[in-house]
Amino acid sequence: MACPLSPKHGDDHGIALSTFHLGMLERERNHHELARTLLEHSLALFRRSGDLLFIALVSTNLGYLFLKLDLYDKAEDLFRQQLEIDQKLHFWQGIADGWFNLGYLYRQKGEVQQASEFTENCVLVCREHGLTTQEPYLQSGMLALHLNDFIRAGHRFNSLLQHVEKEDKFHVSIYLIGLAAVSGGTHRPERAAKLFGAAQVIFETIQMQPTPWHLDECDRHLQSSREQIGISVFETLVAEGCKMSTEEALQLALEH
Repeated sequence: MACPLSPKHGDDHGIALSTFHLGMLERERNHHELARTLLEHSLALFRRSGDLLFIALVSTNLGYLFLKLDLYDKAEDLFRQQLEIDQKLHFWQGIADGWFNLGYLYRQKGEVQQASEFTENCVLVCREHGLTTQEPYLQSGMLALHLNDFIRAGHRFNSLLQHVEKEDKFHVSIYLIGLAAVSGGTHRPERAAKLFGAAQVIFETIQMQPTPWHLDECDRHLQSSREQIGISVFETLVAEGCKMSTEEALQLALEH
């Protein structure tokens, strides 16, 4: 149980910061109601002091807690407040994060077209201001797959593969599966099967798996490849992909 904080233990900023950290700790412990109480109190203290950077920070984290509780309207209000603050401050990383958060929120709500528009705003800010982060481009590619926009999806996954470190095997395999799905959606079943096989081996090597969202979305397009060439042929090609080295898989993935 978190201990209550008294003003005599420090100024409002210190109390607000300590309360924020306690709230984050309880959120990690999945004590959602206690986390909500602490984070809301922290936010109120920071608003009283007018500390915009911390108001934005707490708003984001409280917004994700509301998202976990399926309180979408409350989460959206906080994400929009954070975005508005960072726009006023011309804090480009915060602005990019704000658009990404709204995209993620609408993705969770199942409103994919709106999610895609918000995510593309994030990508635009990242490009214009040299922000190097993979997640907006990955979310953009996955949303494009859902919308059957294979040109945009292919561009995103190709770009990500060109810049990812080969040692980052989790993301390498995610991007390979993304390009396998693009190949499936654009009627290149042999390529789709081999890339899928290569990605599977990497996942097994690192003992990790893609999230259900990544896997389900990609599998929808791989299914068309299975139907096009038959399950037996598809699985034979998957086995060939499993034998490829990471370098060979990357070479195949980046071929046009």
